[in-house]
Amino acid sequence: MKKVIPILLLFALCYLSCKSPKSEKELVESAKQYYQALDESNSVKMKNLISDSILIKELDYDYEQTFLKSDYINDWMRWDSIFKPSYDLLSIKEENDLVKVKMAKTDKRIHFLHEKPIVWTAKIQFDEGKIISIERRNAIFDEDTWETNLNKLIAWINIHHPELNDFLSGQTKTTGLKYLKAIELYNENSEISEPDSTKK
Repeated sequence: MKKVIPILLLFALCYLSCKSPKSEKELVESAKQYYQALDESNSVKMKNLISDSILIKELDYDYEQTFLKSDYINDWMRWDSIFKPSYDLLSIKEENDLVKVKMAKTDKRIHFLHEKPIVWTAKIQFDEGKIISIERRNAIFDEDTWETNLNKLIAWINIHHPELNDFLSGQTKTTGLKYLKAIELYNENSEISEPDSTKK
């Protein structure tokens, strides 16, 4: 029995030494795959990239939220997919076991509210090769344009389509569909209301 214990310890040490952290290349590749999954609204791919929970921090607004994997994929990703997002990876590098990225994103909601892509930087943290947190900070974001267009939309919906006025209450497939419908109705009304500049 005394001889068995040292042998077991030796096997354990060998196992731990072989189980090394993911390489820099693997972490960078995982981060790329994460944004590809968002770009494709691919929930199957996302399941293999994030941990059982993921912390999202918006440093510009002192906001943070922890999502369970199921909530992130079944609620937030479905909400995001409604607007047909396009994620463009501008730069990426590994630094001290973190992956730093610069991203540009546009979709139907951002195009309406911001009128151009949003650009941000992010730090992605991993645990055992899975993404556990993402800290974001805006690089290009016109808050005045965003708020002006959002307030116009809210005011118009409250008057003309009050059945949709809860489109901002959460990020689920249901609220996403209402949000998109609100934008579409507002845009249709704007096109009808615009005077024909060719007429004199």
